Amino acid sequence: MPMAVLALLAFAAGYAGGFLAWRQARKKDVEEFRSAAEALLSELTQAAAEATDAVAKERLRLEKLLAEGHKEILPPTSDQGGSIPGQASTPDERRPSPIEEAEKKVLALAGAGKDVAAIAQSLGLGRGEVELILNLRPEARRCQA
Repeated sequence: MPMAVLALLAFAAGYAGGFLAWRQARKKDVEEFRSAAEALLSELTQAAAEATDAVAKERLRLEKLLAEGHKEILPPTSDQGGSIPGQASTPDERRPSPIEEAEKKVLALAGAGKDVAAIAQSLGLGRGEVELILNLRPEARRCQA
């Protein structure tokens, strides 16, 4: 019987030793994982800060370009020293764009009773363009009806 007790104790000691070794290995793995996760988090934080700085710099650059573009595109107002000779000083006096001129011509021809194909051919536009202009203007649809 003492031999069985000794064998049982040896088995228990082996099991306990194995369990302790497994627990130590797991603890080491958890510590390595935590260390790797902290390093990754630190790298990601650094990358996020650099990306944020880059985006902020690019935004400032684009805002500067936009402001410069507005200066080049928009005519000066009366409070900025008058208007440019030959250029309209108010939005009502500005020259219509080619698109607006084409739209006016399409609407005029539609009001005169011309169909889409005739309008497109006479203005050198595509049928789809003419249809789009007419569909965007409810009053033009009433003229065609």
